[in-house]
Amino acid sequence: MSKSDKKRVNSIITVTRWDNKLKFAFTGVGDFTFDPDKVSAENRARAMVHGFEQRVRDAAALSVDRDTGKSATPTAKFEAAKRIADHLMSGATEWNLKPATGPKGPDAGTVILAMTRVLKKTVDEIEVILTATQTKRGVDRNGALKVWEESKQVAAEILKIKTERLAKDTDSDALYEEMMKAAEDEESDLDDEDGGEGDEEEEDDENDEEESAS
Repeated sequence: MSKSDKKRVNSIITVTRWDNKLKFAFTGVGDFTFDPDKVSAENRARAMVHGFEQRVRDAAALSVDRDTGKSATPTAKFEAAKRIADHLMSGATEWNLKPATGPKGPDAGTVILAMTRVLKKTVDEIEVILTATQTKRGVDRNGALKVWEESKQVAAEILKIKTERLAKDTDSDALYEEMMKAAEDEESDLDDEDGGEGDEEEEDDENDEEESAS
């Protein structure tokens, strides 16, 4: 059984795995097969450590928060990396973490935005406050966010933020009417153009008749 990686955009390389081997195909050039069983024990050990290092590093490569535009904090990166490291060291056979089955954690971006408004602090200052909350309450980052999410003023601000976002969303009925109106206007313009061409043809015909009569 073989498995192909998704080809990256603008990449000329496609990698296919089968029977513990790797086939590297280069578009327009050729391909070759890499057999790990032919590698020395020393290099196999190095490859294993390198692979685990990359796996943990990848876990820490968190995306930018869509609400604040800020990069993930060192604390968030640490927690993400540690989660995958603990998972791998637990003896689990799965390469990836299973999706959480419990209740969803707080929306970090929304909570932080609400905190900046309520406390009149910058995002960096809010991160310091969250770290202090973790230490004082003995909770992780999600726990600290939950504490603030449930505070009276922040909870009210979160509701306000959600209302603002909902108001900004385009109404589907209004969008449909807008598209239909545009289509009608376009059709009307085409009719006008067709009519104009017809008038010119009739005028030309009349001129031809006059010339023939003379």
